[in-house]
Amino acid sequence: MVKSNDRPVTDWVDASPISMQATGMEAATRMEGSRLVDHVAARRRLSPWMRELVLLLASGDVTADVVLRTIDVEVATTVPLVPSTATSPVFIALQELLFASIGQRWAPELLWRGLVWPLTTTMVPPAVRKELQALIHAHGCTVLLPLLLSVLGALGISSAPPTSDDLDGLLETRANAHPLQWAIICAALPRSRQVQQQYRACYVAACDHTFHTVGEVQRYRYVGFDVDGTLVQYRTERILRDSLAAIARRLLLVYPTLQGVWPPRWLPALAQRSVAIDVDAGDFIVLGDDGSSILGAFHGSRELVDINNLRFSTLVYMHTLHDVVFAPLFAWLVDAVDSGHLSKASLTYASLASSVRLVAYQYNAQEFEPALVATPAKYIVVAKATAAIIKQLATRHTLFLITNGTWEHANHVLTFALGGAWEQHFALVVTEARKDSFFTSRQPTRPFQHLRPDGNRCPAPSPLPLSGRYCGGHASSLHAAFGVAPNQVAYAL
Repeated sequence: MVKSNDRPVTDWVDASPISMQATGMEAATRMEGSRLVDHVAARRRLSPWMRELVLLLASGDVTADVVLRTIDVEVATTVPLVPSTATSPVFIALQELLFASIGQRWAPELLWRGLVWPLTTTMVPPAVRKELQALIHAHGCTVLLPLLLSVLGALGISSAPPTSDDLDGLLETRANAHPLQWAIICAALPRSRQVQQQYRACYVAACDHTFHTVGEVQRYRYVGFDVDGTLVQYRTERILRDSLAAIARRLLLVYPTLQGVWPPRWLPALAQRSVAIDVDAGDFIVLGDDGSSILGAFHGSRELVDINNLRFSTLVYMHTLHDVVFAPLFAWLVDAVDSGHLSKASLTYASLASSVRLVAYQYNAQEFEPALVATPAKYIVVAKATAAIIKQLATRHTLFLITNGTWEHANHVLTFALGGAWEQHFALVVTEARKDSFFTSRQPTRPFQHLRPDGNRCPAPSPLPLSGRYCGGHASSLHAAFGVAPNQVAYAL
């Protein structure tokens, strides 16, 4: 199963995923800037920075497919320049690169404003602007780095102004007083390998620093990693769009009375991992960071005003990307029952949840997993930086893998994302872990099974050898094999 990335999905509010498929027919259409951005956003989830960049790159002679290819290149690169979140290692790397050049670390918003200023100012001649856009389309967004450093150097700017507006004003004033040789600067950009190599080194170091800071991994001898969403990052917007539309089509075959009803909408408030679901009541509980406090609640897609008197027995938690897709589809069926489009007499909320799970399982087995195996590049991001970090960590810690997925799935996606030699960095691999019960104190615990090279299984020895491939098991047996207390083992799940 594919685990959801931590980035919130917010671009598809009130959009029909089924109707989105039609957008591909006009992918090469020329259109004015704001319409082009909306068009591209319907097919790719865009961070605020990527959305701004797309708008700046949009012009009368740029087609949607050119912009989409530019985004694909940026998303697929192991060292991106356009951040996806405010805490992205991109900003840390940019700050370090700037410090190495001018001795100062600017705030993220100032850095970004400096990067895109050449695309926003009217001082750049139209012919040079067109050439700069072509360079970005051809070489990627990293050409903006040497451009930024060249502009700052030529204008003698080293100290940071208070705000991004002040930076714009400072750049405009200096450039008026000392006109820049834009044609010469742009001509040198494709050859600026040294700056790009420096940024690459800063980015890898920033990823390593972020990982260590968040997880405090240096204190632990044993470190466990999940696969999906941790070591393997997916093109979530494609998976979410395709899965929601395909499962909705299958559900219409199960409930044909919904053929003339509104299609399921993407519901950002529900489609996130911080939401737990009471399938018996059709309720969605929005949890706080501590996992227990209740921030809000919904019945179907309808927000509940009074959350103080909520009563629920068993909650279902969302761990994977497919769990996240489950939420808006289940809410769609709950709304259909409440509105009378599905019979309350013959259907319960729990039975609807079971139908969604069954249909989703069939889709994943019959369509998604075969497509993932056949065309992994459509769904998985090659993660060379992650592979480098894992290699470094393996020299200082004993690494192991723990995943709910099968060995076949884990091996396939990790081979594509990290390379064929990924397994040599992990002492042992645990698949089919059922993490919901793997870490509980319930008795009896599941025994570990040894996965043989021929695919057969047999009972694993006890204590568990700290090498090889296993499935099932329980955390207590694993910690006993390590010979340490549970709080001495770090998990990046």
